[in-house]
Amino acid sequence: MNRYQFFTVFNTSTVNGLLYPRVNVIINNLRYPAYYNIPRGISFGGLDLYNYVGRDIAGTFDPTTSTLTMVGFY
Repeated sequence: MNRYQFFTVFNTSTVNGLLYPRVNVIINNLRYPAYYNIPRGISFGGLDLYNYVGRDIAGTFDPTTSTLTMVGFY
């Protein structure tokens, strides 16, 4: 388990202000591909990512698939 800064994993689009992952992510067992905007209000198994902006992320990174499996927030 590692700790990642929020904006190391996610970025904000300058066009529309939406978040997008810099790497493939798995949030509550749901996959989301890198560089695709995450619309406001989308729920990852009940988790709205916009409620956690800026908080560090607990997870494990698989370099072979460039996927971060998120397991929680700090």
